[in-house]
Amino acid sequence: MHVLKATTTIAALIASTTLIACQSAQTSTSKASSNNHEFSTADAQIAHGIKIYTNNCASCHGDAGQGTDKAPFLVGKGAFEDYHSALDVAVFVTKNMPPKNTKAVSTSEQDFFSVRAQQPKLTDRDYWAVLAFALSANGVQLAEPVGPHNASNIILNP
Repeated sequence: MHVLKATTTIAALIASTTLIACQSAQTSTSKASSNNHEFSTADAQIAHGIKIYTNNCASCHGDAGQGTDKAPFLVGKGAFEDYHSALDVAVFVTKNMPPKNTKAVSTSEQDFFSVRAQQPKLTDRDYWAVLAFALSANGVQLAEPVGPHNASNIILNP
């Protein structure tokens, strides 16, 4: 009797986990297909950006984006003075932040080591969220999540 009960419980758990996974996959697919990088609102993207910034950027740029001796300020007058649009900021940040990490790697097809490879630390989704946070912290009002579909329309310096 205990074996039957345990088997039924495990089967129910597997079925419910599968159902949740399928629903999650459908939600992710529908969200990813819209050009908002999985955020339904700018506020949700900004909130995520704050978390990512706090965990990945604040140690160099300061907890409020004020800058430190390690990195420049990101919040305040002149923070984006070198950039025409939010897209310009995104291009710079995705190419340069975090600073390049180097790592020794080997491949099975070639016998060499110490290949220098940049290891991106953030996902595209996270980069856009941090940008949304930085824009918001600098007084830019976002009507929708920022991404490649609209960043060139957010003019920072004409």
